[in-house]
Amino acid sequence: MKPDDYAELRNLVRYDARRREFTASSCSGKHRFESFTQADRTIRRDLRKQARAYHCSDCHGYHVGGVANYRRKRLAREGKCA
Repeated sequence: MKPDDYAELRNLVRYDARRREFTASSCSGKHRFESFTQADRTIRRDLRKQARAYHCSDCHGYHVGGVANYRRKRLAREGKCA
């Protein structure tokens, strides 16, 4: 292998390690569902306005998370943010 190839390989290994570290932290503590339907069915009726199922680009599964717009409006209403 040429020295340039080694440098590129080293960069790819570093990139992969950073990506794996990020994936572990961004999905930690969240339940992973195999399908959108499974994730969507777990949301209780009273939480429909506050939570949505979404596709995770890191683990390629589905998670349930809060809706940012709703959270912002609620915090503004409670006087906790500007």
